[in-house]
Amino acid sequence: MKFLLVFSGLLLAAPLNMEELHPIHLSVTEIYRSDAGELEMSITFFMDDFGNAVHYEQYQEKISNGELSVDDLIMEYLQEKTQILLNGKAVEYTLDRKESNFPSLTCYLKVTPQLHKLTSLTVENTMMLELFDDQRNMVNVRLPEREGSMLLDKKKTKATANF
Repeated sequence: MKFLLVFSGLLLAAPLNMEELHPIHLSVTEIYRSDAGELEMSITFFMDDFGNAVHYEQYQEKISNGELSVDDLIMEYLQEKTQILLNGKAVEYTLDRKESNFPSLTCYLKVTPQLHKLTSLTVENTMMLELFDDQRNMVNVRLPEREGSMLLDKKKTKATANF
């Protein structure tokens, strides 16, 4: 409940002083293997940008009375804006947990199906591009098979790493 109150308060105040909270527009996606060898990812973004992207104020009443959860709203947006293909096939991901580090939020995601032999990894990320011309979506890949980074923006929304 504390998270919902902080998240709601930030999102309501966000349109008033967005630039004061952070001067850059960036999301960071990390793709890695857990200690158990499972493919996982995390996505970090600014909470106020997310609130503006989903028009949070229109959902506030439903969230307050329990008809909709913040987690559902986050996952709906992430799944619409971030697609992952492993070996050319789309994967699904679910929210495992989230961590707030004001003014950002990190979502830790479980990927299915699990593939242990990767030949390619494609990421398409259009998060917040509808809001900001200077939005950048960084993707960091930290896998035993390959490490590297990709920078996505309005001109380049998709990148592929081959193994």
